[in-house]
Amino acid sequence: LERQGVIDGYEVRLNPKQFRRHQVAFVTVTLARMAEEIRLGQALATIAEVQEVHYISGGDAFLLKVRVSNAAALGRFIRETLASIDGIRSISSKVVLSTYKETARIPIEMPKSIV
Repeated sequence: LERQGVIDGYEVRLNPKQFRRHQVAFVTVTLARMAEEIRLGQALATIAEVQEVHYISGGDAFLLKVRVSNAAALGRFIRETLASIDGIRSISSKVVLSTYKETARIPIEMPKSIV
């Protein structure tokens, strides 16, 4: 399955509370110049607090899933890390209050011949 490209890799899911990373926020980033999408996407992907980087449609360019310790840490992250990246025009965040489902699983339909 690995050679066929079905399995991309393996991960262990750690409990974020054990590492003081229980605060999740979704952050949208708007670019000053859309021509810099690839450079900025790659730069955002290297930041430890950023768990996911998605290039999205609409007015914003990126949707980030960020995990930090608390709201104050999120504020510092936005001011000191994201705002310091050249080419970002604006940043907006939504703080997660509760999570009811979080997974990387992909639903797979079984062929009827197997069922």
